[in-house]
Parts: sequence; structure tokens; C-alpha cells
Amino acid sequence: DHLLNPITNLTDKQIRISDNDQISVPLYGDLQKNPKASGIDFVFITERGNRTNPAMVPTILSAFAPYFQATTDSVTILTNEGDKVQRYFPNPNFASLMDAVSEYPKSSEPYLRTIDAPLLELMNGTPGTNPCRTPKILFLIVGDDGISDGNLTRLAELKNLGYFKIYLMHLPGQTADNFRSSQKYQDAIAGANGVYMMIRQPQDEVSALLNSLTPLRQNYSASFRANNGDSGNHTIEAEYNGQKIRTLGKTTYAINLADPVITLNTENAITRTAIEQTESGFTYDKNSLDVFVNLDWKDNYPRQISTSAILIVQKGADSAERIPITLTNVGENNFKFNWNYAKYQEKGNTDISLSLEMNDEFGTIIKSSTNVPVTLINNVPMVLLMKAFNWVMYALAGVVVFLFIIIIIMWSKIARIASMGGQVISKAFEEVRKTIVGGGRKGKPLASMKIIDGPAQLIGQTLQITTETARLGRDPKLADFTFYSPDALTSLSSHHATLERKNGRWFVRAESQSGSEVFIENKSIEFFENVPISSGQIVRLGYLAQQPVIFEFHGEVDSKIEEKSQYMATNDPDSQSEGDMNKTDVYMGDDDNMPNQRFDKDDDSDVESIFGTYRN
Repeated sequence: DHLLNPITNLTDKQIRISDNDQISVPLYGDLQKNPKASGIDFVFITERGNRTNPAMVPTILSAFAPYFQATTDSVTILTNEGDKVQRYFPNPNFASLMDAVSEYPKSSEPYLRTIDAPLLELMNGTPGTNPCRTPKILFLIVGDDGISDGNLTRLAELKNLGYFKIYLMHLPGQTADNFRSSQKYQDAIAGANGVYMMIRQPQDEVSALLNSLTPLRQNYSASFRANNGDSGNHTIEAEYNGQKIRTLGKTTYAINLADPVITLNTENAITRTAIEQTESGFTYDKNSLDVFVNLDWKDNYPRQISTSAILIVQKGADSAERIPITLTNVGENNFKFNWNYAKYQEKGNTDISLSLEMNDEFGTIIKSSTNVPVTLINNVPMVLLMKAFNWVMYALAGVVVFLFIIIIIMWSKIARIASMGGQVISKAFEEVRKTIVGGGRKGKPLASMKIIDGPAQLIGQTLQITTETARLGRDPKLADFTFYSPDALTSLSSHHATLERKNGRWFVRAESQSGSEVFIENKSIEFFENVPISSGQIVRLGYLAQQPVIFEFHGEVDSKIEEKSQYMATNDPDSQSEGDMNKTDVYMGDDDNMPNQRFDKDDDSDVESIFGTYRN
């Protein structure tokens, strides 16, 4: 802590590490407590004058020797040799600390000596470098009057040299001066935040003191995972209980991050056989397969990968299609996803290339460096080809019969209208054309879609469905209801789904060739299967955040919706008189709120209106 006292029960919740000012929490694993990991720098200054007990100094040093850890600790022993400094350890003459202790003089000098010379040398030395890593402990072992009064007042300066603790060990003599020295020593050492000890039984007292220093050897180690994904220089700072703490030693590092090499592994040739014919092509026996992804981190710094990715599918010269996919982790740096290729229904070979876009934990987009070629080989049995040809012939025959019936029905009126002149004839044939192709007024609404999300101009509107089949998508050539332009960036497909009424009940069928899904009440439905749908249910075409279309379906139109078109009403022939039999009341209105009019069926001047009646 700030007083250099050891914190013995540090927890990972108390420590936070920031990397380039971005907090990296939690720590990558718990704090590891290391009881004997740190070393201690010990410094002994001993006095050999005639007022000390010379035999007690080696005893104190001998008690210290077993506590000394040669691999982590350092020890320095200084004493006075007359008025000079004598260094006993480290000393090239002694191989170990015990050798130096055994050679320490057992007798004192015949005169009063002080430790002023070694003490001044220590005060003029270099301050400690890292008290947190290697605490420095100073022992002053002196007899009576072993420090001059002038240097006693300077003991407080030792705090600035990085000494964690200063112990003044007083070895009193047999004179009355020991009491006076004791008080002076206590006053002086208190100013240096030190401890005064009068040593009587050195072995026991020193052992107890050294055991109390054991917590100083403890340190903690912690690993953290940076939230900063930038290459270059990084600066580390530490916080303890929410406040930045002073750190010494190395607090910077440099890193150079690089994208991994992404490898896609899948079949390069996929052979499949058609099993059924559909309106848009064929259904095959295979429609999807698993693609495996391997990441090779060349920079040796693996990052976490998001499970959301983008599959890029390129078919020949067509525009690349971007398909959202979900990755599944199948091992260290290995993933897989399922690719649905049901939309590619053309007979024969289709060449496709696949690539991938992924995101790491820092939001960096990672792209596969190469495209993987895949060839789809679609085989269609002859029996299905013949069936398709037969259906085409049936359809053509049906069209011919339909046209023939229309001509028979309209023949008499067309002949009468032909006599009215070119302008009337052109209008009449335009009406015939509209009748044949369905361009007339639409019938009663059978269902409706209230748009909740989609193109801005449609949100909140209710779209009426007047036919028993309605195709939904973004390509007007393929869909009855279009919601975006064909080239819009949306998860809505060109022909995404079909609403169909059968036996009085409505169904929805997912038909996206790109594999973009249909959801009812946020649950996806199977492709190319009729799924029942009820009024009030919410339908979503495509994926959230990728421009989907969301609507509320109603199979029965609200009673507030009124028919805008008014239809022909005629009197019951059984109730008409003979004069009335030659007239028919015809009421016509249009979308422009045209007023109702009454026409005489035998009046050729009203032929245009009469023809409109037939059209209705």
C-alpha cells in the first residue's frame, strides 16, 4: 500500500488493468498469490567500538543466514574499520554469506567507534528502484553512542532512499550511558518511521523479527486480455480499488496484429438429381451442405470470432450475393456453417465461388483471401422433362380454348361496335383486351396485409388481396406485390413467398431461391411447404436489420372496408312489364366517383357505356 505495508488478501475484483486507456476487465483468470516470489534487499551496518558487545553481532548475523534466499535476496554488510568503511559482504574473499559471518571479528576495537562512515556512504548512495518488487530493509546494529548526534538527526533522510523499514538494534554496554543512548536512539528512529529494539536474547528476538517480514516476499501475478486491437505501442496502467497506482518496471509493449488466413473446406463438385417439378423449376434430392472454416493466426495472437458472418456467393458474371450465416464452433480456430443452394435449379452445371467475411472481438472485418470454386451438377431425369413438356402443351391448349370462348361471347357486340367508327372500335378492342388479360375492375377483397415494417411509403398502409393467390417479393416480373426495387440491398428476395387460399383457408409458402426465410410470429417456416396462417398473425419476410417486410395478415377484411366499385344491377325479368322488357336499368360507377346513369339498351348512341356494362 502507500505506506509500503504488504496487502495479504488481494482479490481480482480490487485490481483493474487499462491498456491504452481502455479498461480490460475482468482479469484473464484469478490473481495468483506467490508467497516466496519476491526478494528483499538487506543492508546491515554494524559497529565495533568498545561500547558494544562484539559477540552479539555474529550471533545476529547467524540468526539471519537461514532466512536469506540466495536466488532472490541481496545482502550487504558494512562496518567501521577505524574511521574507514569495511565491506564484509559481498566480498570476493567469501563464497557465501555464512563464510562472511564466520569470519566476522569476535572482538571489539579498544576505542569508541561510530558507524558514521558507513552510514554516510549509505546516505550518499542511489535511491531504491522498486520497493514494491524488492523491499529494502536496513539494520543498524550499534552499542552505546554508536551514532554521532549529528547523524542521528539525519536518519529521517533514509526514508527517501527507498527503505521500507529501518531497525535500530541497540546492544547496550554495562555503563549508565546505555539509558541515555536508548532514549536518543528511540527519538531519532521514530522520525525515520523505524523501529527501536534493545537486544538481550539475539537468537529469539531476531528470529521473531525476520518471521514478521515474511509477507514482504509475497507478490501477485495476473494476466489480462486487452480490449484494444490496435497495432503499435501499448501503455499499461493499473488501478487498485478504483484509483490509479504507481507502477514501476516495464509498463509498455509493442504488438503487430495481422489478419488470419481463412480456409474454406467443402465439396468442389456437388451432383444432385431432380425429384419433382415446381412452378419455378425442379426440386432436387440435395439442397444444402456443411462448409468448414479454419483460421490460421500468423501473428500468434488469436482473437475471438463473432458467430455472425457473411457468405459471399458469386455465380458467373452475376452480382455477388451476400448471405448472412451463423458460425458454429467445432474446435480451436475451427468453425462450420450450412450453405443452402436450393435456389440454383437450372439443369446442367452451375459454377459458383464462395468467400467469407467474419468479425473479430474488436469489430475488425476479416475476409478470406481466396475464393473457393464449387460446381453444382443438376441432373433432371427424362421423365420429368417430358412431364414439363406436357404441362406446357396443356397450358397452350387452355389459352386457345379460353380465347375462343371470349370471341364467341363478344362476337355480336364486336360486330355492332364495328359499325360505330374507328374511335369507338379502338376503345372497344381496348376494353376486350382488358377483359381478356384481367385489366378490369378487381373483385371483392379476400384478405389484407397491414404493413408494419418495410418501405417507408407503405408503413401503416393496408394492402387488399383480391385474388386467391398473391406472390410477394421485390421483382415486379415475379411478384404481384412488390416492396422494394429489384436492386435494393434487402433480405427480401425477388420472389420471396406466396399467399394462397385453398378450401376457404389461407396458407403461406416460403419460396426464396436465396434461402432468405419467412417467419410467422418470429418462427421460421419450412421452404416450399404450405403453412396455415390465421388472421392477426405477424409475418416477416427476410431478416431483421436487413430491410425485411413485416405485416399483419387478415384473412377476412374488416367491415369498415367498403367496395369502391359498383356493379351492374338489373330488374328481375319476371317482374317487368312488356314495355319495360325493352329497357334495362344499368348503373355504372368508377374509381373517379362517376355519377350513376341510366341507359337504354336499344340506344346505339350509348354503345360505349353499354359495352362497359358487358365488361363489368
